[in-house]
Amino acid sequence: MSLPLSKFVTASRSRTLQHAKSARLAWSFFSAFLLLSVLYRSLVCYALYTGSKTVTGLLLAFGKTIPIPVIWRFLFQDLIVGAVSSAAIFIAAIGMGFRKPTKIPSANSLAGLICLDVLLLLCGLLMLAHYHLLFELNTGLTISLLNQATQELGLRDFVAMIGVTDWACMIGPVVAFHLVHRYFLFVRRHLFFALGAAVSLVFLLQIPKLPNEEIHWAVSEDPVRIACSLVRASFSKPQNPYLLRMDTPSAAQMNSIAFVDDLFSTRREPPPSFPPRELSKKYNVLFIVLESTGADYIFDDSLCNRVPMPFLQDLSKRGLFFQNHYTASSSSTRANFCLYTGIFPNPEQTDFSYSPRNFLPTFNRFLGADYKSFLVTPIRTTFCYPKSMMMHNGWEILDYDHVPSPSRKAEALVQNEVDAVTFLLDKIDKTPDPFCGLYVSYLPHWPYTDYGEQFRICPGEGNKSFQQKYYNNLYTMDVQIKRIIEHLTETKRLQNTVVVIAGDHGEGFGQHPGFVGHTHGTFGEAYRTPALFFQPDLFKPQTVEWRTSHVDVVPTLLDALGVGFDPSKFQGESLLRGEPKRKYVFGVTSHECIMALDKSGVKVSISMLSPEAWAYDTAKDPKELVRQPVEKYPEQLEALIKFRNYQPGMMLRYNSTFRPK
Repeated sequence: MSLPLSKFVTASRSRTLQHAKSARLAWSFFSAFLLLSVLYRSLVCYALYTGSKTVTGLLLAFGKTIPIPVIWRFLFQDLIVGAVSSAAIFIAAIGMGFRKPTKIPSANSLAGLICLDVLLLLCGLLMLAHYHLLFELNTGLTISLLNQATQELGLRDFVAMIGVTDWACMIGPVVAFHLVHRYFLFVRRHLFFALGAAVSLVFLLQIPKLPNEEIHWAVSEDPVRIACSLVRASFSKPQNPYLLRMDTPSAAQMNSIAFVDDLFSTRREPPPSFPPRELSKKYNVLFIVLESTGADYIFDDSLCNRVPMPFLQDLSKRGLFFQNHYTASSSSTRANFCLYTGIFPNPEQTDFSYSPRNFLPTFNRFLGADYKSFLVTPIRTTFCYPKSMMMHNGWEILDYDHVPSPSRKAEALVQNEVDAVTFLLDKIDKTPDPFCGLYVSYLPHWPYTDYGEQFRICPGEGNKSFQQKYYNNLYTMDVQIKRIIEHLTETKRLQNTVVVIAGDHGEGFGQHPGFVGHTHGTFGEAYRTPALFFQPDLFKPQTVEWRTSHVDVVPTLLDALGVGFDPSKFQGESLLRGEPKRKYVFGVTSHECIMALDKSGVKVSISMLSPEAWAYDTAKDPKELVRQPVEKYPEQLEALIKFRNYQPGMMLRYNSTFRPK
């Protein structure tokens, strides 16, 4: 039977009213999203046209500036993203039975409003993250950065990175959403007029044909659209056929930590244990890790007409210096892991070195119980650092929360470096022999904070580009190293201390298009780092030209100290015993690539994000400009694939032997 006419009319009116309420919610969200987009585009314009921020290497099409109308033309993309989102909200609201705002909202209404609040905050966060990455790191949102942030950025660090302006930009649209939704009838007339004006303006901006409209995606694209595309691509990305291969090395290698397979090494069996040696004294250890310090830059005088690190250059002539040294990762967490353990990182997107279940031993465990182990750093060790592993190995961690910074206001993730070194020297003075000290710097890392006129080495106006600021900070760090060495000399502790200095990874400045910073690609500028041992009684002045790796640092240190240890527990080798027997230096780039570099300079890389693999012959092509097909190097490709399939399992098995029962 059909419904009576009155019931039919009532049901029809109810549906109409429901649609009106849902439309009201969708329009309110669209208004808030439009406000957020206008704020984002305004920040971009303000940064570009006040000169407060620069975008080196990205705004190539327009030179130094982009015409303002061009920036606002891309508001059209924001309108499309907002319209699609609002349409989805309209449909969802109908399904949820969303009601008109009342003094006591229904559970569905309250849940819907909270969800939309969170969605707006997330959109604001994505826009601000893209904005800061664009202007401060010369990149935009990428899947690697999203992965790294979700894996390594703690809630406390995340909140600390958000400034007052950022909070205002995120919360403002949320407040606007609730005001529009609550007082919709009052603002409707003005709202529709504003929306109509905005849409008309955007369409008018499409008419003029401005020259050089090819603009980098990081400036033109809507950040929310970028993030959605990245997430979708991460789930639908094509499998790399090389990573689908399950080839493994020999059974002997599968049961060994050190390389014994002839595919990896000329050594056919695990090396014998090194017995302890009696030295005239028990030496302290001071390990200095230089953040983002690339070997390509430290002694380069072409940019600022002077060497950025003159003291380190002098020290390299008086100690054991490795001039062809490579990190095992361009990610700080993995790079530090290798420096402390002598083991290559896991060649997967998931970073085991950062895991709270990482119990692998660090070098202090081999020195003896009488060594007092401490770590001093200006950074927050909850971000991009293997803090859990260090805690499991008994390190006293003195980081951001412990280092006083009276000289200047602390930043979100780092204290003042000069004050941190002062704190380190005070800690050394208070610690009796023998000690094992570790200092992890931050200075050469983006955003290359200016420490004042006395630390600027580039003359005149030459202090504006990122690379010039980077060189200034290399010099600032060099002054701090000099302070440390001179303090040890004055307190007569240098004669009892082995000083180890190494860069965790390098840094890129657009030598390859799109590669700025250090978390992308496998190019040499991000992988070549300095490495130096200094103790006149133990190391004669020598410059080593072999290709060495971070994994060699710990075995070399233990060998120099006369510590008895089992070299089969390391993938690195003592460089005091000659050139390493391994055939390749392996590397892992954040969440993107894995690579193998042989002794002749051939580098084979496999992407973890796309079905690509490539090679460079760095002996013939040192700038890595001409890609080679990997099929030219089948043995090296096979070694990289087998290393990738072997390393994660080996690390888990070895780690299980140290896990508390």
